[in-house]
Parts: sequence; C-alpha cells; structure tokens
Amino acid sequence: MFSNAYCSKEYSLEIEGEDNIRKLEEVFGVIRRTESSDLIFRDDNNVSYEILRFLADNRIPVIRFEHIEPSLEKLFLEVVDK
Repeated sequence: MFSNAYCSKEYSLEIEGEDNIRKLEEVFGVIRRTESSDLIFRDDNNVSYEILRFLADNRIPVIRFEHIEPSLEKLFLEVVDK
C-alpha cells in the first residue's frame, strides 16, 4: 500500500548512564535528546550501524533500540497533499 517513501528513517535509542549518553552525543553529532531522555537520530548514510558498533565496542548497555514509524496523521497528510 505505502512505498518505502513513507517509512521513517528515524530511530529511538535508550542506553544506561548519563556518561554514556554524553559520550554518544559527542561522537555522533546526529543524535538529539527528547524530554524523556530517549536519543533520536536519522539513519542517513547507515549511521545506525556505526552507532551499534560503537555501543558494542564500548560495552554500553542498550535498554531499547527501535525504528520510529510515522504517525497515521503524518501519512494521511502526505497522501492528501499530493
């Protein structure tokens, strides 16, 4: 029904430790924090692989790593505007 054009390239990441969060933000400038301390980033140029490798190499515990799907409202507005 929807093509890959309607798939989000955004990911949400939750890791343990404020020091680990700061380290990740310093190394990867594409990461931004939300109010709930989740880390959000766009997977342009497959940066997710680099982030996962960094987390594994530095033994940083991952609580959650998930793909953010666009909301139905956003999909509807995109389709209606075309």
